[in-house]
This record gives sequence, structure tokens and C-alpha cells, in this order.
Amino acid sequence: MSKNKTQLEVNPNLSPDPVGIRGHHFLCMQGFQGYGYNQDFALHMQKVVDFIIKNPPCKLELLTECDELCSHCPHREGEICSKDPNAEENIKKMDLLVLEKLDIQEGSKIQARKIFEHVNNIFKTREDVMEVCGNCLWRDKCLWFMGKPF
Repeated sequence: MSKNKTQLEVNPNLSPDPVGIRGHHFLCMQGFQGYGYNQDFALHMQKVVDFIIKNPPCKLELLTECDELCSHCPHREGEICSKDPNAEENIKKMDLLVLEKLDIQEGSKIQARKIFEHVNNIFKTREDVMEVCGNCLWRDKCLWFMGKPF
């Protein structure tokens, strides 16, 4: 796949190939409300989230690196996040923490419906998600986070 095209542009049905999603984005996608780093990023994220919601049997591949959502991020430089000097390291730690809590290995391919059910069974309260979402820029706007009991 060309680095200039995302999987959604190359394969609008995203099937049979799995969609690559990094660990912490399984939380982000559930609280997404259209905010983003820029309009292109937000529109693409909405497109991915809408596709996954409408296609719960689609396969998702669990990653700890740039994924389909990152493909339109203005902070992406090659395959890393350049938002700040520690961004890539901190984001990878979040991804690994999510996968550890889910007890799932990187590279696993799972139906969207199943992974989101599992995420919501593991991350039930704000306390459960604070280690991942505690410093998130979007935390106070995230309906998923805000809807978690204390």
C-alpha cells in the first residue's frame, strides 16, 4: 500500500484485510465526538469510527504503532508521532498498557464487536481508565470517559 493512501482509501470496504488500530484508540473511538488535531484528522476518524460501528464483524488488528487513525494526523512524521519529544514513547506505553490490561498480544486480529465488548468489560470505571486517559487532551470532552462511574 502506498504511504500516501490509507487503507480506507485503498479498500473502502476494509474487508477481508483487518484495519490496524493501536491499543489506546480502542478507548478513543468510543468517546469520539468530532474533535481532532485538525479537520482532516477529525473527518477521517469519523469515517473510520462510522465504518466500524456499521460493520461490527470486521476484523481489527491490535497495534502499538501508527495505525489507520494516525494516517491523517498532522503530528505524524513517517511512522512516528512528533507532537512533542516524548510523544512516541508515551503513546506506545499507553498502547502496551491497554493491551496488557486486555491480555491481548500485539498483532492479534479480532472482530470489532468482540474487542469493544472486551474493552468495556475491562475498563468499567474512571479509575480503570485513568492510567491510560489521565493526561488525554480530549478527556473532558470524551463521552465514553465522562460516562464512566467513579
